[in-house]
Amino acid sequence: MTEATVASSPEEFAKKLGKVAAVAAVASEKWVRSASKLVQVEELAGAAAVTHGTLRLRGVGKSGARLGVVSKVVGSGRSTTGIVSARGPWILIEKDTKPHVVGAKEGPDGPAHLAVPGADTGWRTGPFIAGGSHGKHPFVLAAERARPKVGRLYATTVGKEITSVF
Repeated sequence: MTEATVASSPEEFAKKLGKVAAVAAVASEKWVRSASKLVQVEELAGAAAVTHGTLRLRGVGKSGARLGVVSKVVGSGRSTTGIVSARGPWILIEKDTKPHVVGAKEGPDGPAHLAVPGADTGWRTGPFIAGGSHGKHPFVLAAERARPKVGRLYATTVGKEITSVF
């Protein structure tokens, strides 16, 4: 970066405005790439906090379903867009779930019975009421935590580049 000077004529000011457009395009693309990575890191930190550092949901699948976050940058220049998306069964911890009926499934030999030890009869067969939890909303909360950081990142990347022209 060069030392910024005040424009002394309209022609010099017009040159500086042209330079700002070029600098802003490059700086904006750099900012979007950095911001999408920053949000991705925040999202993974939120998932790690909910899953006690494992990024896996216990009780889902054989070895726990894995939560992940992917960031992708499309476009270039001032039309650069960063997309941060969730991978895995985030919906299980993100949203509230209502209690629902879990019953025996129909097998090839007729209805199968889901049985659990009961207090009064010894064994109880389905249907059962399962679920019913309040979502922890880690994805949304992590995005909210990242918002001010992204703003500060804009000021340090794009803002600094633009002010260097003037």
